[in-house]
Amino acid sequence: MIDSFKKFANRVWPLKIVALGIGVLSLVLVLIIIFLSTAQDDVKYLIPGVLGILWSLSAYGFISTFKFVPEKAKPSNGFFHRLKRNIHRSWYWFIAILFTGTTIASVLLTTRLISIWVND
Repeated sequence: MIDSFKKFANRVWPLKIVALGIGVLSLVLVLIIIFLSTAQDDVKYLIPGVLGILWSLSAYGFISTFKFVPEKAKPSNGFFHRLKRNIHRSWYWFIAILFTGTTIASVLLTTRLISIWVND
């Protein structure tokens, strides 16, 4: 799983800047709505702004984290080298499981917030 995450992160690596840009624009939108907006109609853009921040941070974090997953240890390496490599890879497994859980939670939150936004 972490090797496929690494391949995907390396393929979409140029989108890291796009995700960062969308996150900054979404943050600026949310801050403008919160601090500068006086019209009640502007509040309707708060939910898309928050979701933009959420998903751009998620994409940026995914690409930044899984781009540098270490390769599997080779049997020809020494015991301690393999042990160190496997411990390092187990940390990425933990992050992958955590990331999968937060992605599922983000999808559920997104569907709920979009349904609220559309019905409002």
